[in-house]
Amino acid sequence: MKREVIFRGWSPIKGMWLYGTGVHQGPERTYIVNGSGLLDEVEPETVGEWTGLHSNIGRKIFEGDVVALFLVRMSFPGVVKFDEKSSAFCAWFGKKWIPLNIYDKFEILGNIFEDEDMKKKYWEIYQK
Repeated sequence: MKREVIFRGWSPIKGMWLYGTGVHQGPERTYIVNGSGLLDEVEPETVGEWTGLHSNIGRKIFEGDVVALFLVRMSFPGVVKFDEKSSAFCAWFGKKWIPLNIYDKFEILGNIFEDEDMKKKYWEIYQK
């Protein structure tokens, strides 16, 4: 089953997340290709792809989101990104990257681009 490919990036000009079907990386600027095929400028480090998964309340989970995984009355927070080694969207849950598609109970706690505390805690891990 194919999933819809959606990207998002933060626009400092508009002060909001912008969503689209592609990303264009120019020599000095990065753009999200919006639904009309037009380019909207975004901050390059904030660009992330939708994982194809939803949170427990139906929100789309993107790279850079910090999610909590719920297992047997315990929750584990982790930052989401695409892991090239496993070719899957994964979250760092303390010791290693774990593919998200094997679980289905996530809550989005925030993301590393809007929340300074989360950025301090997860930025180095996200860059691995």
